[in-house]
Amino acid sequence: MAGFSNVATNPPRRGRFFNEYGELIAMYTTDDFTILRMKDLVAYIGLSRSKIYEMLDHKSKRHDPAFPKQVRLGTAAVGWYQGEVIAWLERRRQQS
Repeated sequence: MAGFSNVATNPPRRGRFFNEYGELIAMYTTDDFTILRMKDLVAYIGLSRSKIYEMLDHKSKRHDPAFPKQVRLGTAAVGWYQGEVIAWLERRRQQS
């Protein structure tokens, strides 16, 4: 059968959304690879630019290791995958 996936013959999936056992980390991850630039991200999640950079800064007391990582788009341009942002928001919603 074309396209049939057998767990016994295929290794567990790896990558951003899977742990070492191939299990999905976030229930609501999407395959949305749309890039959100900073202006779009601020509007989408409702946090300020400075708060977002504090969550990314490893030295900050407000650092959030679960916050989606930046994607380098060029020498001076970064963005975030919308699917990862949605997954992060869902995890925060489930925790509250």
